[in-house]
Amino acid sequence: MSINISISNLAKIKKADVKINGLTVISGENDTGKSTVGKAIYSIVKSINTYSTSGAYDIKVGLLHEMYDVLKLVRRVINRRTPTFSKIRNKVSSYIRKPFMFFSENDDVLSEDLYRKKINNLTFQELSELMSELSKYAKKNEYWNDNVLKNKLERLSKIIENYQDEKFQLSTNLLLEFKSCVGNILVNSEHPEEEGQISLSLQDKEVLKFHFNKDVLQVQKYNKQNFDYIFDDATYIETPLLINEEFDLRYDSRSSFADIINKKKSAQNPVQKKIDYITKYIPGEIDFKNGKFSYKVSPTAVELALSSMASGVKSFNILQLLAQGGYIGGVSKLLIVDEPENHLHPEWQLRYAELIVSLVAQGANIILTSHSPYMIEALYYYAKKKGLNENKIAFYYTEKTNVENYTEIKETKDLSIIFDKLSKPLEQMVWD
Repeated sequence: MSINISISNLAKIKKADVKINGLTVISGENDTGKSTVGKAIYSIVKSINTYSTSGAYDIKVGLLHEMYDVLKLVRRVINRRTPTFSKIRNKVSSYIRKPFMFFSENDDVLSEDLYRKKINNLTFQELSELMSELSKYAKKNEYWNDNVLKNKLERLSKIIENYQDEKFQLSTNLLLEFKSCVGNILVNSEHPEEEGQISLSLQDKEVLKFHFNKDVLQVQKYNKQNFDYIFDDATYIETPLLINEEFDLRYDSRSSFADIINKKKSAQNPVQKKIDYITKYIPGEIDFKNGKFSYKVSPTAVELALSSMASGVKSFNILQLLAQGGYIGGVSKLLIVDEPENHLHPEWQLRYAELIVSLVAQGANIILTSHSPYMIEALYYYAKKKGLNENKIAFYYTEKTNVENYTEIKETKDLSIIFDKLSKPLEQMVWD
């Protein structure tokens, strides 16, 4: 089933209309907005699903983190601490900190469960009272003159007051997800006066539409019944280094980093023990025992920690972990991979491209961004070789517009346009 996303004035993107149905490849130079499409669809999928299942939990977590940011602003504006300030800060901090458990190999899962219960037990009335304390403290202070702080407090108070409004709740969830994944300012930083719009369509039927500016995101239209036909999960791989064990305690609960880390944990009890069409591309296998992941190049080799593996190997390892956890494959899952060639020798880029096409042939939906001619050519070649239907693969490229610091994302069936753009710097160096 084809899903289309239409974007205008989001960060560097002036205009984009992108289809997601199998393999979607977006090419372009650095800093031209190609990764923004993946981040936008990831944020939408996460917002729709958390809104449908546990929106109140996510809104509470987002509010608490924003309240903590307000406390930091208050601290900077008034430049002094008082017992009242410390009391409020400690209350907010107590809800942000996750409990750490040290009893068994499942401690991280138990810790997450306890935290979720704690937040679910926190009522919006209690949040409102905490917000009121914070506002009173900030406003009565003689140094209170910061408009940024005032606006932030007013916005947070409004969210708490309107939490029962479905459209408001969805708007808030989208804003929090977009700010976490895309950036704190959704519009182009060099054109902050602009307004943007995003719409999501399913088989040409509009499912979601919202507008935004530098401060506000507002849902105009949504069809809740059709949310079930959008992806029920999305995974965004920005770097394969996230599978390192030491990352486990270093993430924001709403970020794509946190999402990867939580999914890595689910591979401890894999849905599928061995993923043949993935392991054939990797010289070795990942295992989990005694509370830790390890990697073995061969059945008789010594076990190695994931952190000791080359980043190129990790690029394949992370796909193996996600597949074992059941997060790759099927029409309901979306995988977004950002510039995988950054960690791969050209030969391994070809191997990675073949694996990606194999996953799509198995039913996976994948968005991949790249600035590597090797990767793009290989994706095209293996798609043809494996007989992938033309409707299951689409190539896009970024092109700068006449408006400064804006780009447009265009579809093409002529890959020479993409190769000409990517090879231009080398040609200029050779011929100058």
